[in-house]
Amino acid sequence: MYRFGERLKLVRKQLNISQKELSEKLGISYVTVSQWESGKRKPKGRTVRRIAAALGVPVFRLLD
Repeated sequence: MYRFGERLKLVRKQLNISQKELSEKLGISYVTVSQWESGKRKPKGRTVRRIAAALGVPVFRLLD
């Protein structure tokens, strides 16, 4: 079972999008994306929906 950060990293890499590219799409720092992927921080529900939209995937792909 994947944690959110692991799933985010997996999906992001499958789509060949860098942390910097994702952060620019979201209007946030790439450090925040890095912290999500490492498990140091967790995004709120609204932000998870924004991440999924930025990646062009359904929310369930990022969640367990």
